[in-house]
Amino acid sequence: MNAFAKAVLPQDAIPQNPAAAWLRTRSASKMTRDEWRIVGEALLAGRRAYKSDKLFGQWCRASGFGDIEQRGRTDAMWLAVNWSTIQSLDLLSFAHPSRIRAAYRAKVAHTEVLLRWRDLLPAA
Repeated sequence: MNAFAKAVLPQDAIPQNPAAAWLRTRSASKMTRDEWRIVGEALLAGRRAYKSDKLFGQWCRASGFGDIEQRGRTDAMWLAVNWSTIQSLDLLSFAHPSRIRAAYRAKVAHTEVLLRWRDLLPAA
């Protein structure tokens, strides 16, 4: 992490070695969910510090996350925020946050259909 990133955020706001987690993640043959969660937590800290998309983008580049596409950053932050929900729904068979989020959406949509169907059934 460079001086720009360190100067702007308090050290306790950034998970330990988020850039290292991203470097391992992007260079590994199989990315791990835990590393994506760490990256997501770091991105959340940066996002909280920079409400402006432009400044957040600058922070991402300065912090070593510049090569993560926008959707990947968004989904990594979503994964970090929803980690306990994801674990409880057994959606951890995927590693990439975009795949996990898509599986979550599909599962939620399926559950909503079942609930609506149940409401249409006559009372027993």
